[in-house]
Amino acid sequence: MSKKTFKQMYCITGFVSIFLIYIVYKLWVTDIVANNSNNWNKTQGVITYSQIETSEYSLDTENLGNMVRSKLILKYKYKVNDYEYIGNTISFKTQSTNKQQLLIKQKYYPVNKKVSVYYNPKNIKQVVLEKGSEGVSKVKIIFTFINIFFIFLTVVFIRKSKSV
Repeated sequence: MSKKTFKQMYCITGFVSIFLIYIVYKLWVTDIVANNSNNWNKTQGVITYSQIETSEYSLDTENLGNMVRSKLILKYKYKVNDYEYIGNTISFKTQSTNKQQLLIKQKYYPVNKKVSVYYNPKNIKQVVLEKGSEGVSKVKIIFTFINIFFIFLTVVFIRKSKSV
């Protein structure tokens, strides 16, 4: 391979590495915040909105059909220090897109239900109804190792381009 080809390869792997570093960072930071939510303050809130929104989109132009995705949208009011806030985060866990599971969860969170709201004492607008996290998921581990692999490739291509 020519020196130019190695430079192109380490540019490509470098950009992929930077992108993956960002994704891994966001995944791990979210997990840290989720774990910290176990120690957050608790207040009472009331569900003000509870709907399942469904969207349909085409996968491609090959007539493979349409994909339907459903999501439970909640809004709730809560008070901290006599100020009222609005939250919409159910949990830090990955939410199912299965409509039947969402219907069960929606029945658990009907409009006007009083709920416990957990808020970050350092950022009162950061709230959740179900505290905690899923723990270290396979996705985080896979992205971390893929990222390490691309960083390794980038270093190899940089060294090869300097020696050519």
